[in-house]
Amino acid sequence: MGDNEIEGNALTALAEMTLNRLGDIPRAKELAERGLLLLGPNSRFRCLMVCGAIARWQGAREEHERYVQEALELAQRLDRADLEAQATRTLAETYSTQLRYAEARALAAHALQLAEQSGSVHARALALAENGHLHLCLGDLNEAAVALEEALGLYVDMGASLDRGRTLMRLAEVAVHRGEYTNAKELLRESIRVLKPIEDRGTLCESQRTLADVLTEQGELDEAERLALEAMETVGPHDVSSQASTRTSLAFVRVAQGREDEAEALMREAWARIEGTGYLALEAAILGELDQLLRARGRLDNAVTARLAVFAAVTPRALEFATSVARVRR
Repeated sequence: MGDNEIEGNALTALAEMTLNRLGDIPRAKELAERGLLLLGPNSRFRCLMVCGAIARWQGAREEHERYVQEALELAQRLDRADLEAQATRTLAETYSTQLRYAEARALAAHALQLAEQSGSVHARALALAENGHLHLCLGDLNEAAVALEEALGLYVDMGASLDRGRTLMRLAEVAVHRGEYTNAKELLRESIRVLKPIEDRGTLCESQRTLADVLTEQGELDEAERLALEAMETVGPHDVSSQASTRTSLAFVRVAQGREDEAEALMREAWARIEGTGYLALEAAILGELDQLLRARGRLDNAVTARLAVFAAVTPRALEFATSVARVRR
């Protein structure tokens, strides 16, 4: 009927589903860009955020930040504190992946203030979850658990399955760092149970591979291998961060199986996928694992050592926590 607003919103929704359910980034990008062209200047917030998510999956950091910043400015022009909270939270998450934790914490705290001001339950849940994630990254486990538990309760009340599954995974990560492996396994199995029926790919693969990590730690290698391989089947072909993280988890299994050549190859593949994308926290964790493996084999890699030294100089505390699992495992 020539209604550009409806068509643009439909294309946005299709793009979001194509991304999360199929992992087909080229098709999702095509749909979202078509939607963006049809929507009026004051109706583009959701589409801009979807375009930003697509860029993040690709590891296109500058493009991602540009879309989210544009969405933030639109929310401010519209005087929509709820939308401003969502965009601010997303920027906080982006900065945390880049090890810019001071900026991320300030943004996450501001997102929570905006959410409370707006009265939006969804915006509050998103902001709480990001604050919890940042506390986790910095090793503040009690604060992380409190924020994540509150966010989880809100997501359950809203019936927000994707966010619920992601928050269960974060709570499992808190449990892992506390050494509470039984609790971590229960939380991760619940996350997988929630995510599988909605056919999500972006978060499901992360819950699968994290459960594989915990099972490897516990010596349950048959199930760990099955889940690590499942995660690599689930992950989208263009999802650079999860392509890297799932390979690293399979590498943990291979180390435990004594297949160290395969483990090293997987870790190097993971590094190749993540290098230069702006996912610095994940790169630091992968390199911490690779460095530990090489040292255990009586070897050093100058490129790995030099890159870790750069991370240590930028943010020692963040690197300490990002690589702590590697040291505990060995």
